[in-house]
Amino acid sequence: MKIKEEYKKVFAGFKDIYDEYQQKEKERKERGEHNYNIFRELYGTRSEVKVHSRFIASLLKVDSANSHCQNEFFLDKFISVCELEDFKLNTKTAEVCREYKNIDIYITDGNKHIIIENKIDASDQSQQLLRYIKTIYDEIEEKNKQEKRNMSAQAILNKIYVIYLSPKGRNPSDDSLKKDGYGFEIKNNELVSVFDKNNRSVGIKNWVYNLGRVKVKFKCISYEKEILEWIKEIKDQAENLQDFKAIISQYEKVVNEVINEKQQTPINEKMVRFIAENFAVCSELAQNDNGKYRYEKYRSECSQIDENLKYARMYLINDFFENYVYKKLEKSLENNENWELADYIPLQSTSWGNVINIDPKISSKFFVHYIIQPVSSIKKVCWGIQKNYSALPSIKEIIEKNNIQITKTSYIDDWWVFAEDLYNNKKHKGVEFALYLFKNKNDLKEIAEDFCNKILKTINELDNEIKIINDILAKEKIQNDE
Repeated sequence: MKIKEEYKKVFAGFKDIYDEYQQKEKERKERGEHNYNIFRELYGTRSEVKVHSRFIASLLKVDSANSHCQNEFFLDKFISVCELEDFKLNTKTAEVCREYKNIDIYITDGNKHIIIENKIDASDQSQQLLRYIKTIYDEIEEKNKQEKRNMSAQAILNKIYVIYLSPKGRNPSDDSLKKDGYGFEIKNNELVSVFDKNNRSVGIKNWVYNLGRVKVKFKCISYEKEILEWIKEIKDQAENLQDFKAIISQYEKVVNEVINEKQQTPINEKMVRFIAENFAVCSELAQNDNGKYRYEKYRSECSQIDENLKYARMYLINDFFENYVYKKLEKSLENNENWELADYIPLQSTSWGNVINIDPKISSKFFVHYIIQPVSSIKKVCWGIQKNYSALPSIKEIIEKNNIQITKTSYIDDWWVFAEDLYNNKKHKGVEFALYLFKNKNDLKEIAEDFCNKILKTINELDNEIKIINDILAKEKIQNDE
């Protein structure tokens, strides 16, 4: 089969990069190195629940609850690195729980209590930390009643330490700590209660009112500093446990990927950029029929292009969203009274990760939000209004039960209020989104502007319906908490 000249140029350029990559791989293997990472392969690198909270908690557990044979050594090191020694938690008798009443990691010796909230990409939920503090406070208070002990609110709160873990050590949002001016504010290394002393309230706000002027020990820690330092220390102390040291070393790499805010995959970045820059041709060359490529003479090159095509797809889509869509939305929503733009989240190799969140500026903002989300192995991108809290009833149930009229779309299910594809694949004859971007690379600014205008228009059109749904879900959430 005769090969087109443009294909020959791509093969030649790719072969140079591929040969260089192969040589480096050969040298790396000769040194006994590999790129396999069990955490990345099973769950990716940024999953707060499946990877980080689960693994960190497993290390913190003392030997009676785990099998690492290190007793309280890992927990002691964690306490030391985070400078929590003055809290005087008894690590010999401590229990470590994951997802205890929705708390990511909960550590207690029965007398002292550490709450760890782990945030990587997810946004804070409304009153989240406030609810966790109340949960442990209520348990301590109930225990005191059973033991017929009187203890002031401040004395109870002295037994609680709140830790907020994030990649770089950022503060939690105000919304996670208080509602309508009732809750806590961060001052130095403490959470200090705030409320209107002239007005009693109801629910969790009334609880804060009754506490009076109190404070809770608080600290922000990061993967970049404390977690990485902790991992390095316990790895160094595990020299005699070679298989265990290998596991810790793999997790250390995952932590570094979280810190760098992008997924480091075992790929050659130069190769990926080349495929992205020649995406139309490479998409054709990557097509195969049961493993048989169009040009078997270049099977090795075609196979490598096929293997790396998804990373080139991410490269193109991330560039579009981060440098065009996000910047446009950031400017458009800068002074918006009703909506705010969350931090940009780079697209990962999974197809379900949100890229952009636009949250309503209301007390229950976490219940429903606008998102832009790649689907179908990142070949399509949908956007719309989605529920953001799994424990609540389905959106479809809420809409039907309350006879809410969503005029914008007929697409309604358990999670989505409204959704549509970013662009019509059928209209563009099945062209995948990354290829669409590549073919229109000179018009990305205009495409992004049209897309952003559509989003802003929909926000205004559905603003009232979203407020109604949020109010209903907020009441459901309060009932669930009680």
